[in-house]
Amino acid sequence: MDDIRRLHASRFSLINPVSDMIDRCAGPQFMSTPDFWDGGVSNPATISLEPIRALFQIIIYGELFASTMQAFLEPNKSLPRFDQEFRMDYIKYCIPDSACASYTDMTVLNVGPYVGNNNELIPQKGSDQVGLDYLLTCRTWSEAWERVRLEIGPNFDDVSRQIMWERAVQSQGLEGLEMLRPGGLERWRPRLEVMRKNIEDLPPRLRPKECRYGSSGRYYCWESPDMAAEITVTLATYWGET
Repeated sequence: MDDIRRLHASRFSLINPVSDMIDRCAGPQFMSTPDFWDGGVSNPATISLEPIRALFQIIIYGELFASTMQAFLEPNKSLPRFDQEFRMDYIKYCIPDSACASYTDMTVLNVGPYVGNNNELIPQKGSDQVGLDYLLTCRTWSEAWERVRLEIGPNFDDVSRQIMWERAVQSQGLEGLEMLRPGGLERWRPRLEVMRKNIEDLPPRLRPKECRYGSSGRYYCWESPDMAAEITVTLATYWGET
């Protein structure tokens, strides 16, 4: 019952406020900005995204794969982990999008939501994966998380460490959203300080490596969880990969 009460309370303390933030980043509020195509926003694009749906897709990713990130943060413990292929299966089949299609090195099976081009289950192009791709890389969303990280320490000069630090902070599931709310960071500060120290101490041989996809080699994600990069890989045909 305590878990149910906490989940219900989070609707008002976390879910509704962060959903509103997403709405302003990439949802209907964003699309209705005055002079949208004429300087009203910094990066205008045609986006069809349901904020609450996108939020739960992000939350579920974090709940599923935060433990995998922890396995990379503490490699000496040999904790179980899900590889990037498994994580992209979650994206392909649990966040279906008609813009997601097979190409060299990645296969989208004709199963589940993709059977018979099921329009009831697969949103039109511009939804779900495409919308999340825009949201997770947009300035407003990125800067909100950057403010959290800078409260703990400066950016890393090393790219692999910095990417890991960014994604570790963002992959903490429902409770991790507290970091975006006023006063919410303090409860997370000790945990984040340990995460950052673990990343700082990782020797090069134990840092997550790039995993490249497609004949062009332009699309890649990491061995460790990175929802934004993994969506870029699953959407590669949308950007012209063959």
